[in-house]
Amino acid sequence: MKVPVSWLQRYVEVPPVDALLSRLTEIGHMVDGPLESTEKGPVVSLEIRQNRPDCLSILGIAREVAAAFGSTVRDVRTAQLPDEVRHSEPVAGEDPVYFLRIKGARLDGLPASMLGDLGRYGQRSLSPLVDLANYVMIELGQPLHVYAAEHINVASAGSRSARSGESLRLIDGRTVELSEDDLIIADRHAPLAVAGAMGGSASAVGPDQRDIIVEAGHFRSRLVRRTARRHGLATEASLRKYQAAPARAPADCAEPLPRAASRAWPRRGMRCVAKWPGA
Repeated sequence: MKVPVSWLQRYVEVPPVDALLSRLTEIGHMVDGPLESTEKGPVVSLEIRQNRPDCLSILGIAREVAAAFGSTVRDVRTAQLPDEVRHSEPVAGEDPVYFLRIKGARLDGLPASMLGDLGRYGQRSLSPLVDLANYVMIELGQPLHVYAAEHINVASAGSRSARSGESLRLIDGRTVELSEDDLIIADRHAPLAVAGAMGGSASAVGPDQRDIIVEAGHFRSRLVRRTARRHGLATEASLRKYQAAPARAPADCAEPLPRAASRAWPRRGMRCVAKWPGA
């Protein structure tokens, strides 16, 4: 995992890089590549062991640094969730899914500072809403997926095993033939995403998308790992689900996205007005 020191410094006091790497190595986080130099400071690469999924985020590493050097972690800077946002109860089952619907999501782009963070981490910019979801995942460790609201029947959406004969065209352009051993997100009409790994192209958000569904799930890691490996889906999201990153409380899963949008553009960011069936 790449850790831009400039990003880490927002949450914890960081010692000189040599001392930082030496101490992190002592507590089990091995250096996993050469130190990179950027205009905003160094970027370190760490090998995160499978028994430490809590460290698969900038905030997770900040907590490790604070514990190792006797300092404290600063509060994650978030904005208040707009009053108009409504969320679902998590869809019950062994692989619960939490959905947040946002109407009128206006986000023209992320600030240069946030795009710079993503670039130094190694994540290329795709589109404003997808970039924002990736930012939340890297910073907090919670993978999110964003759907175009008009292409998902959210009242019937949830996780399930795929059915024989189903297929899904992915956002990378490939079409995968699904099997009954695959864990997917689907609504009553069709599969929508490979759970915890990659979404489908039919429900992908476009650059001018305004009404969206944000999905976060607590999936069994062995099922995500099995499905992702079968289809060759080694993604940032599946890495975190492979290693069973600690589940966040349902109310904390998807809400960081609109909070982060308000943080990015407090005056002209995401304007949220959402109504759920029965809300």
